[in-house]
Amino acid sequence: MTDYNVGYKKPPVDHQFQKGQSGNPNGRRKGSLSFKKTFSKELNSNIILANGEKISKGEAIIKQAVNNAATGNEKSIKIVMPYMINDERDKNNEKVIKRLKEEFGLSDKDLKNYANTGFIYFNS
Repeated sequence: MTDYNVGYKKPPVDHQFQKGQSGNPNGRRKGSLSFKKTFSKELNSNIILANGEKISKGEAIIKQAVNNAATGNEKSIKIVMPYMINDERDKNNEKVIKRLKEEFGLSDKDLKNYANTGFIYFNS
């Protein structure tokens, strides 16, 4: 055997992985879910509210954030406000698109060109 210093990040030679052998030969269990799938599954699972209404946990989180914002909770307001602004912008944007189509006879292609200017958002 050659001179080999055993220490931090230098395991003894007989405890190192053999060439061609994986560090985890069994791998992940086939039935196990990724974090993303587990998280999504939990958000979509249902709960029953005190009034008997059955909603998903994701909906409950949103409902709680909106209710807290309505009571003046500053953190909740900061979370909810951008969604309120985007929702209003989308409503107004739909009106603008409808008006452009009706009054000026613009096609979807023309609207996409206008969208590139940044005045409207067009998603077809």
